[in-house]
Amino acid sequence: GSALLRVGGAEQRLGLQEREFVGNAVQGYVQPMRKFLDSEMKTILKERRVLEAKRLDLDACKGRLRKARSMEAQGTTEQSDPKVLVTQPNEKIDPALLVADAEADLRRAQADFDRQVEITKLLLEGVR
Repeated sequence: GSALLRVGGAEQRLGLQEREFVGNAVQGYVQPMRKFLDSEMKTILKERRVLEAKRLDLDACKGRLRKARSMEAQGTTEQSDPKVLVTQPNEKIDPALLVADAEADLRRAQADFDRQVEITKLLLEGVR
């Protein structure tokens, strides 16, 4: 009889220790992880999507600059850049002007991309 009482008491203490362990695990790990996933991770993913859009814009600007330089090298003056607005059909465009506009757009896109890289990097460093 006394052995059963001692085993029962040990089981009860073991159950209390297990409950305390699970509670500490939830409080120390699960809740902070849930908070991180609900708040910071959403922000990180949003900023990552913005970074991807900035990268695509940068790639498009690089392509425009390549095309403008190619037109300039060939001496082509026909307007074929859809981003440049013309007032009259078949208007001749100075290729140097196209190159200058494309370079300005590229610098702006590169600055936007670099700024977004820093924002994303700072958010990811906060994860560590």
